[in-house]
Amino acid sequence: MLTITFMFAAIMMASAEITDAQIQESKDRVEKIREIKSNLENASTGNATVDGFKDKAVETCEEVIQSGEKMAELYEAMNSGKNVLNEVMALSTQLIEEGKKAAEMGKMAEPAAKAIKEIKNPKALISAKKIITGATDASTQTIKEIAFQVQLVKEMVDVLKSR
Repeated sequence: MLTITFMFAAIMMASAEITDAQIQESKDRVEKIREIKSNLENASTGNATVDGFKDKAVETCEEVIQSGEKMAELYEAMNSGKNVLNEVMALSTQLIEEGKKAAEMGKMAEPAAKAIKEIKNPKALISAKKIITGATDASTQTIKEIAFQVQLVKEMVDVLKSR
């Protein structure tokens, strides 16, 4: 719930200007999320709770990567004079859903950390710790990027409506 509240606060505080630097910042964050996702994708422990947390992290990362790419694409279209208001509004709806999924992922961290105690195999334990660290990082990074994308969407909507 805190995540969703933060995203809506970001919408309200956003100004009606968007810059190339902001889009680049989003692209940079998306690249970091892509790296996190890549590190998590093929990892496995055999523990359903830990692997479920990892799977949700990979899924959420992929969605945030796709929305970041769409954001950059819409920004370029907007700057070339195209009216992409409907597409930006659709992205806004998608981001709200992503925010909910990221919040769900965050709730999975504690049970996953507790599930480590069930893992007896030393190699699987090391893998589980790496997975939990990576998935927790994914949670943090995706929430930050979703909030940032929400701000950019708000700014894009303001610019498009002012035309």
